Amino acid sequence: MLATVAALTGTIILYLTPAEMQYQYRRLGGVIIISCSGVNQTVIMSIIGANIGGFTKKQITASATFFCYCIINIITPQTFLGRESPEYHTGLTFVMM
Repeated sequence: MLATVAALTGTIILYLTPAEMQYQYRRLGGVIIISCSGVNQTVIMSIIGANIGGFTKKQITASATFFCYCIINIITPQTFLGRESPEYHTGLTFVMM
């Protein structure tokens, strides 16, 4: 939960901070904070291993979770539209959902 809150905080910082040179370090900080979201996948995979009984169910659930994780990592960059540069409101809104 802490990693999710940290990543959401970084996304909100990027969404609300103007894209002017005087705010460039604040926006960089938001980007760095967003990198905390990678922790979530590790936690989810360990919870699957600990809480699901049966080898087949565990493997299917882990595979489906990893598949969905990969699909989201393919879709998310497509929502950052070049015409919205440098704010990227559509992409950041998608990330916050």
